[in-house]
Amino acid sequence: MEYSRALTLRSACITTATTTTGQKWAFPRIMLGPITLALLSLLALCVAPASGTTTTFKISINLPILNTEFGTSATGVVDFINLLAPDLNSLDPTGQTQFQVIATATNATAFNTTLAMEPLLADPTVVGVVGEWDSSLTIPMTLAGSRAYMWSCSGMATSHTLSDKAQFPYFFRTIPEDPQQGQALAWFARHMGWATAAVIASADSYGQSVMSSFVNTASTIGITIMANQVFQPGQPDFTVILNAVKDSGTQIIMLCSLVDDSHVLMRQAREANMIGPNWVWLAPDGFSDWANQAANATELAQVNGLMYMFPRENSFTTMYNASVARWNAAYPTASIPPYTFLMQDCVTALARGVIGLVNTVGATNVLARTYYPDLSRYFLNSFEGLTGTIRYDEVGNRLGYFSVYNWYNGTATVAYEVNPDLSITSKAPPKFFSGTSVVPPDVPVRAALIATWTSPSGVALAAMNALFISIVVATTMVLAQNREVPAVKSMSFTFLCVIALGLVMVLVSNLVGLGVQTTATCVVDLWLFSIGALLVLAASLVKAYRIWRIFDNASMTRMQIKNKTLMLGMSLLLGIQLILLVVWTVVSPPTAMTVTSHDWYYQDCASANAGFGTGMTAATLLYNSGLLGVLLYLAYKTRNIASNFRESAHLAYVAQNTLLAGIVVAMFEFFSFGSSTLTAFIVRQVVIMYVVMFAYSALLGRIAVAAHFALRKSASSQSNTNVVAISTMGSRAGGGASSTGGGAVGMGSAGRPLKPSEPMTISVLRGTFPVKKNGMLSTWHRHVLMLMGSESLLAITPIHHADQSAAATVKPGVLAPLSHLIISTSPTTADLEHCLEIVVKGVGVYLVQFKSADELQMWADAISARDSQQRQSAAAPSVAVGGAALGANILKSAPVTRGKVNSRA
Repeated sequence: MEYSRALTLRSACITTATTTTGQKWAFPRIMLGPITLALLSLLALCVAPASGTTTTFKISINLPILNTEFGTSATGVVDFINLLAPDLNSLDPTGQTQFQVIATATNATAFNTTLAMEPLLADPTVVGVVGEWDSSLTIPMTLAGSRAYMWSCSGMATSHTLSDKAQFPYFFRTIPEDPQQGQALAWFARHMGWATAAVIASADSYGQSVMSSFVNTASTIGITIMANQVFQPGQPDFTVILNAVKDSGTQIIMLCSLVDDSHVLMRQAREANMIGPNWVWLAPDGFSDWANQAANATELAQVNGLMYMFPRENSFTTMYNASVARWNAAYPTASIPPYTFLMQDCVTALARGVIGLVNTVGATNVLARTYYPDLSRYFLNSFEGLTGTIRYDEVGNRLGYFSVYNWYNGTATVAYEVNPDLSITSKAPPKFFSGTSVVPPDVPVRAALIATWTSPSGVALAAMNALFISIVVATTMVLAQNREVPAVKSMSFTFLCVIALGLVMVLVSNLVGLGVQTTATCVVDLWLFSIGALLVLAASLVKAYRIWRIFDNASMTRMQIKNKTLMLGMSLLLGIQLILLVVWTVVSPPTAMTVTSHDWYYQDCASANAGFGTGMTAATLLYNSGLLGVLLYLAYKTRNIASNFRESAHLAYVAQNTLLAGIVVAMFEFFSFGSSTLTAFIVRQVVIMYVVMFAYSALLGRIAVAAHFALRKSASSQSNTNVVAISTMGSRAGGGASSTGGGAVGMGSAGRPLKPSEPMTISVLRGTFPVKKNGMLSTWHRHVLMLMGSESLLAITPIHHADQSAAATVKPGVLAPLSHLIISTSPTTADLEHCLEIVVKGVGVYLVQFKSADELQMWADAISARDSQQRQSAAAPSVAVGGAALGANILKSAPVTRGKVNSRA
């Protein structure tokens, strides 16, 4: 009846059962046909022992014992278990239950592991399997055995997946599961004083089990996970993962993977300088076999200082010490592989459980596998094993102790122990990569790539900016004192003040950018720089516009351009910039963000909405670039005017310089320079200061210097005529002209030399003088000047020497109507005395040097007189030419005739 009830129970496909602890487990539904049941029953009857006889059961050790890549680890475990196998027969006090240990090769693949179970399932004397090498192999092994009541135990597989009793109802283990390892590792990290860590985990069940437990526990005990990276076993390149961990800002790395999958990772970590005195690597028990798998001494040494968690095997009990002695006697030169004691405890646990089953249901039912499978009742009982007291939780996971091993020079030493209550016990001083026991900090001492107010670079930049601000302010005060001086008055003092204000604001923005940044300083910096640059640009643009409107014309018309009108235009340009800044500040203002790496950190001002910030930056740059382009165009159109009024040339220089330097500033502002960020910041500020001082020199400082020399010249001479006016017909030549050498000879209408007292009725005026055409690389050359009065033409012809080779380039001269000329007797570009500037429209600017002031004046009067004759005959209105005083009068807003005069606006 007992046997019949068992068969009935088996065929009914029981899917749930309640253990003695009250827990319900779900079992796989086993559908055995009548023929299969009959065969198993017949086989059981054939092998069933008679009453009072001894029954021998087999326990298989399933390991990859034929795979050479595991070295002696797998075979060593089998050798140890075989050495202690006779002890199993003493477990049953009646002596009726005996055990035989067999070894089954699995070849370390899930497929072969499953195939290896087939002959074991066909042998009714095989009641239990111990294995596999890791969780990925243990899972298919256990699933294959579950269909025939094959009890499985592992002292190596730690995956949390195996704790699922719905899938693995006949599995238990003498090693704690991964979540216990992850939990113990987190508490150990806290014990060491580390508050941050980065995680690198393999994507398999082992790595994910340890990682999940470690991360979850860490978050509850105050440890911040700075990075959590996952890799696939066999992955060849870890660059992205290692860079992410390196930049995360922590030096504690939790590696959740098997040693087999970590060789390439550790090699690349060493190349990335992530193995060293400042780094600490933690690992679970899967790293214990590194010594057997390290390819060379370098790989062995690269884990110096690494600490890995391992279930405690060294209990040092009498039983433990005796087993070690027997091993040393049998294998005096071999060491005991890791996990050996845990695997031996598995064999003992299986034997104890089978004895309990035989005593309850009988050997016959055990052989026939026709009994109620109660894991908790028969196998989860506490006992003293080689590794100490073995206790289980309700699903068959051992509640054990952990040892923290410290690798150094190829030797693993127990440095700490983690008790079941998660308290930490120190066993030996640890030795880190540095070779000392000094615990490395979890967060590196990063270099601050910030120019603070107390750093050498910050002090230097602050001093330079302050100096330049003082220079701009002092120059503005000088200009204010001399605002009525023609050299200042003609430059529109109001706009000079606007330019000065803009330059100061840009320099102040540099000062705001120093030191630790906040949202407030980021916003102030943006506003000061943007508005300051816009003021300089807008003031320069309206000045260039006035010059263009007055002097670059096709016909002569009278017009009026007041400062008030120009200020209104400049205000409109500034208003557009203000609208952009207001929108930017209200929607997503720039905030201070800290960018960190392992070795350094710096601050950057950026909008929280990165896309919006990029858009506003682009809009601002496009707007200012457009204004800069217009300024360059206007300056180009008015480039060939008298030097007294050639403010546009200096505006062009400023615009060109700003454009080129702006590209440099943009590169250092918007590109990342990593560890060279501080250098990039310094270069950016220096370039900005250079642009500011260049603009200052061209637009302010030059005028202040000109005003200074004008005052000195005015004090030394009461007669300072800087303007040659096209006035009345019949003006006289001022002084006699030399008729020899480089002088000039004037011929009257009768062909005789001109007398000083005669009216200016010159037919031809000719002379040889040094002439230089304006240009950066131009030099002085002798030219022949010829004024042809009757034709109102002026010829400027270079002298070619007879010894010049035929191949030499002959530079052409110029022949121009007097109506196309603008002359000045005191050009600001000339450093020499007695120079006449002649602007030939559409050709260029010529500088002519005379021997005396009288000779200079005679030529100026002659050119002016003949041009005046020509204009009066054409009934055209006259206009003054040359001179700062006239330029000031033209540009004060009085009605003027658009003609051939240009001015600084």
